[in-house]
Amino acid sequence: MTASRVSGFARLARASGLSVLVGVGLCACSGTSATATARTTPASPVSTPSTTSMTAPSGSPTTSHTRTTQASPTTTAHPTVTSPSPPPAATVVKTFSPFNPTTGKADIPLSTTVTGYCWTGSIALVAPNAYRCMADNDIFDPCFTSAKVRGSVICADTPWESGTRLVLNKALPSSGNTGSTQPGWAMRLANGSRCVALTGTISFVDNVPMRYGCGAGGGQAGDLQQRGTHWSVDYLAPHAAALTRVDVTTVWG
Repeated sequence: MTASRVSGFARLARASGLSVLVGVGLCACSGTSATATARTTPASPVSTPSTTSMTAPSGSPTTSHTRTTQASPTTTAHPTVTSPSPPPAATVVKTFSPFNPTTGKADIPLSTTVTGYCWTGSIALVAPNAYRCMADNDIFDPCFTSAKVRGSVICADTPWESGTRLVLNKALPSSGNTGSTQPGWAMRLANGSRCVALTGTISFVDNVPMRYGCGAGGGQAGDLQQRGTHWSVDYLAPHAAALTRVDVTTVWG
């Protein structure tokens, strides 16, 4: 059908009160209605990626898991500093005298009085006023004189015990011990032992002469070792087999 015909038909239809639907491929022909259906291919739906949103239930706390790597502690090696040991205390050195230097009276307790004589200088102690004496068959060493006292001496076995007055029945030798047999007559050790120089036969332990007797238990000690103001000694404890070095806290000369 030509465009002019369609247009004319449309005018005729409007005049007759007929409604004619004119579309693409649609026409009204005499006595014949032809319906052309415009075939339209629907556009394919655009596929949108689906996103699943996970919503925490109402009231549930939202937890954020953050993995934190802790740094390993760094250890710095410091050199070991060893504090030096403090030096031992100085040994107290005392000069023993049983006499009061002012009055000449006995300055220690006296337990007895005997009569005897002195024939030589002391073996136990190096001192010009120290002697080795005898009363009956007993030997006393050392025995001390005083310029303020005549006719007697005072004998002491130790600096810490009572002494004996010995009345002389003979004149004294010209002088006491002026040699260097012993640097110390008696001593107190750091372990509490008290030792006195021996004047008889001595023994040897590991080639060390045991010159001091230390108490009634049988302890012994070797020669005094002096280093500066500090003294020490090789000590043999009762029933021990080996010597140990022990500090000397006090020494009497």
